[in-house]
Amino acid sequence: MKNEVVIGMIGAGRATELHMQALSYVRSVNVRKKIIMAGHSETARKGQEIYGFEQTADDIKEILQDPEIDVIDICSPPYTHDDYVIRALKAGKYVICEKPLTGYFGLDGDKEPIGKTVSKLKMYEQILKSLDNLSEIVNQYPGKFMYAENFIYAPAVQKAAEIIRKKGSKILCMKGEESLKGSSSRVAGEWNKTGGGTFTRTGSHPLCAILWLKWLIISKKP
Repeated sequence: MKNEVVIGMIGAGRATELHMQALSYVRSVNVRKKIIMAGHSETARKGQEIYGFEQTADDIKEILQDPEIDVIDICSPPYTHDDYVIRALKAGKYVICEKPLTGYFGLDGDKEPIGKTVSKLKMYEQILKSLDNLSEIVNQYPGKFMYAENFIYAPAVQKAAEIIRKKGSKILCMKGEESLKGSSSRVAGEWNKTGGGTFTRTGSHPLCAILWLKWLIISKKP
């Protein structure tokens, strides 16, 4: 077993802050923070200073091609996730990806504002294609992809899961609401960057919890 894990971080915003806090709790191995990349070089340099990364990068290629990098932690806006996840896996890296995993970011010919001019059916069908493609790639690299959704570990959600497991209960109604007041991301209000409206930005945690509990029932996981 390696006694060191080398991290390449993509992003330097609020999600990166949370991921760095989580990594600080790792005790079994040394976490070496090697490269950080962000949408703007000055943002990456600020992240380097705050979190103690050894160097910054202007392009993901620098991280993908670094033989020392074990894990690429993707904390950039959602519109980059598909591309970065696939490229990182194909480069042989372990991948951590911040939520939401994907979304609808617009296609050629879409009129602005996307949220009002594009049908939700079109968005849904396109997202399913994206997820099918991601699933196919992820399955080619078993054990290397990690989705950073921590809400399923919240005490209330875990309690619901415990009841489902022990009682074999059926869920008759599940209701998700926005769990945050907003986002500090500079692109939070841009549909073509976040992939959806306010519920995608601020409600993805409870939505994921609902889907996880539903999966628990269907799969009958212990």
